[in-house]
Formats: sequence, structure tokens, C-alpha cells
Amino acid sequence: MFNTAVCLHRTAEVGSSSSAIEHDGDQSDGEVDHAVDNVDEAEAAVLNDLWAPKQSPCDFFEITAKLLVSMTLSSSPLHTFVHGSTAFHLNFHPAFHHLSVDAAVEKFAIPDLHSMLGDYLALYNHLGQRIRPFGGARQSAQDIPLPFEYLQIWYKVHIQQRVYHDRASTALAYTIHAQPPNGHWKYGRYNAAILQVDEGHDWPDSSLTGHAVVEVCLIMHPHPPKGINVLWANHFLVYVWQFNVVNIEPSAHLHVLKWAVRASGSYFGDVFPLDQISSFAHVVPRFGETANKRLTYMNSFHASQSFYLNRCFDKDFFYTTNH
Repeated sequence: MFNTAVCLHRTAEVGSSSSAIEHDGDQSDGEVDHAVDNVDEAEAAVLNDLWAPKQSPCDFFEITAKLLVSMTLSSSPLHTFVHGSTAFHLNFHPAFHHLSVDAAVEKFAIPDLHSMLGDYLALYNHLGQRIRPFGGARQSAQDIPLPFEYLQIWYKVHIQQRVYHDRASTALAYTIHAQPPNGHWKYGRYNAAILQVDEGHDWPDSSLTGHAVVEVCLIMHPHPPKGINVLWANHFLVYVWQFNVVNIEPSAHLHVLKWAVRASGSYFGDVFPLDQISSFAHVVPRFGETANKRLTYMNSFHASQSFYLNRCFDKDFFYTTNH
């Protein structure tokens, strides 16, 4: 496609030059200009057909606004919604409608999921709907009774934001994957995100202050007890692993990240409302002097201990993290 576009452009340039050179006294300058304009328009039409998007990107902000106008009272959360400067969209049908917590622990290899759900519910009942910070030591036992038995689970969530320098315009949407280990993705397929952990600092104006870099491992919604409307059931949840920001490497001007670990050596995980995610994040392995030859796009998260937060993958993300 690139070669085709270059050839078309060169052909158009030659055609424009020939039209201008070969006209004689019987042809006015206006006729020449018209011929050149026709060539330019034909070139633009072909290039536009090659490169222009085939469909308009979804605007989840607009979809949410329409849903809020037309919605009826319901105890179920909307699958497309906005929180702060970020819009979220989940498929209407989850990957699993009824998966037990114990089955999710095994399928997603998250041994502390049960206790982290217990901690979340205890802290939610204490804090209400305020922004939840990263907790410390586990407070709940692995066998703590939960007010639900089954989870709805999604393998991905789409998020979208406003353009940094034009808050009335909508940026492209990104997809955060949270798929368990399977035959192709031996260690699972996960994406990183920016998570708000301080209610006094909002994205994008606060940049990374009051936020944490995390890996999203599980997207879920607990099934509330039948016939009972509980506030915690109005939120989708995520289980995440935390990265620590070690420093900023002077040569690359990128944040250096390492896994946050507990005293036991396990990754530091916790449960949060999905709407505390502020942005998609692009995290890449930090190779050092030599790269591990066994690294692939499917195992780099699992096999690496040091990473870069790539703030250059998107111009709006770059502007946000530049101060």
C-alpha cells in the first residue's frame, strides 16, 4: 500500500508538470490550473481511499449520554459508562456468566483472590464510594465468607479519553485484555493500566501523582444475592498487580518499573472498582545490556522483572505524563 501511494504521488507530480509545460498559446492559464486541480483531486481521492479509516471510531462518551437519557431504573450497572475523564465499555455478554470464586482462583492463577475480595468489601463498607487506595497486609482470611458465590467475568474492557488539548474531542479507544493462561498464551494475556489511588488527584491534570501503574489480571462483577439490592453490586471490579516506580532513567526519560512484591515474594495484588482505572498504559521490558533471547510478546511480562513505562506510545499520554 505504501509503494502504491508513492507511485501514485509521483505519477500525479509528473502529470501536473506535463500539463503546465505542454500548454500552448491556445490554452489559457485557467485551463491549465483546472487540469492540475483535477489531477490533485484524483490523487487525493485515491490516497484517501487507501489510508482513511473505513468507519468512524466509537464515541463511548456519547453512547453513555444517550444511555443515561433513555435508561430505566435498574440494579445492574451500565456496560458503557463514564467516570471522570475516562469512558468504559464492556461487552454486554461476559466470557463467563456464572463462574465460582474458587474456579476463578484456579483458572486465573490468583491464589489470594478470595481474601482480596473480602478486604475490598470490608473497606468498601467503611469508605463507601470513595477512591480506594492500595492496601497493606491482607486483612481477610482465605476462607472468609463472601456475600456471593459466583462472578461474571470479561476478558477485555475498552477505555477512551478526551484529547488532552481539546477536551471536547474524543481520542481513540484502547483495549485492556485480561485473559487467563491457555494453550497459546501460556502465562495469560494481560495489559497495563493507570489506576487512581488518591481521590485528590484526577487524571489527566495530576499526571501520575496519586496514581499507580498496574497490570490488569481479572475483570469481574459479583452476583449479588437474589432479591437484595446492595451498593457494592453497582460496580465492576478488577484484580490488579502493582508496579513500583523505581526512578526515571535519564537517557530515555522513561519511568523504570519493577514488580511490587509481598514479604512472601508473591506479587502485590488487590481488588478495585473498574472505574478507578484512568488510562491504558504501555509497559515494555527493560532489557539492560543484553536481552533474554527467549522473550516473546507472549511471555515478556512473566519473564521480566524490570520494565519501562512507555509514555511515547500515544501523544495524549505523553502530554499527560510530561509534567
